[in-house]
Amino acid sequence: MSPELTKGQTNMSIVFDGPAGRLTALVMARMNAAAEREAVDMLAPGPNDHILVIGFGPGVGLQYLARRHPKVQIVGIDPAEAMMTAAARRNRAALSRGQIHLVRATVEQLDMPAASFDAAIAVHSLQLCEPISATAAKLGSLIRVGGRLVSITHDWAMARHAGSVEAFVDQARDAFEAAGFVRINSANAKAEKGRAVMFSAMRGEDGGSNSTLDGMTSQRR
Repeated sequence: MSPELTKGQTNMSIVFDGPAGRLTALVMARMNAAAEREAVDMLAPGPNDHILVIGFGPGVGLQYLARRHPKVQIVGIDPAEAMMTAAARRNRAALSRGQIHLVRATVEQLDMPAASFDAAIAVHSLQLCEPISATAAKLGSLIRVGGRLVSITHDWAMARHAGSVEAFVDQARDAFEAAGFVRINSANAKAEKGRAVMFSAMRGEDGGSNSTLDGMTSQRR
């Protein structure tokens, strides 16, 4: 059964599903591969970690994560049926051996116990997780204390959703601080010639604030 989405939650499904979904998946698989690899390498998960992948798209990042870290357990979520199909096809072997589990859902809809995950990755999807405050709150429950979120987002997508890159980062920082995350950092990613932004945070014990913005350039073309 398809998930029932709120108005904000439908964005990922509207953009990446439907008749154009298969074509979109092909384009994403080629264009987003570098960012997917960078996010996984930045996260550097432990050998037995449980990882949540948010908005996995055509599954390129899932595939890289599973191959580079064959002992991690992965739950991937995406509300778009076309992406579920593409990712399942690309990761057939990892699905068969139980390393990857795919769920058609948004972050808010994911029904799992608290502290189920050691880390989460979101590549070119965080801007679609609206409202960001609700997403951050849910991740604050799902990620264990000391666990990390690593995301990479197109700078133009941030600007489109919040008016500017800086405004998006401010909104995300405020949301994740309120949800109990600390060590919040933002910097230009290496992927896409620096025109993407890496945002990371660690689940804290008491929600104390300890955020920094490292190396994100303010000049945008």
